[in-house]
Amino acid sequence: MNCPKGQLLYILGANDGDSPLVEFDLEVSEEWRAKTKTRLVHETCDVEYAIELKNPRPTRHLRFDHRYNWKCDGCDYIM
Repeated sequence: MNCPKGQLLYILGANDGDSPLVEFDLEVSEEWRAKTKTRLVHETCDVEYAIELKNPRPTRHLRFDHRYNWKCDGCDYIM
């Protein structure tokens, strides 16, 4: 959205309060937004290219990326 301010919402599964949502205000710099946009555009192009080739190799792999590899734990296609 190219906006420097926003909110991060967490949905709590076990919560005794009134709302299952916890809100955090956040603000990011112009530089961070520009770097993130560039990275996302490149990753999107890689995915589009992989789809055209019908080959997942050009895309970023998450299994060994410690920031995201938890997403592979429950994947039916991990092997």
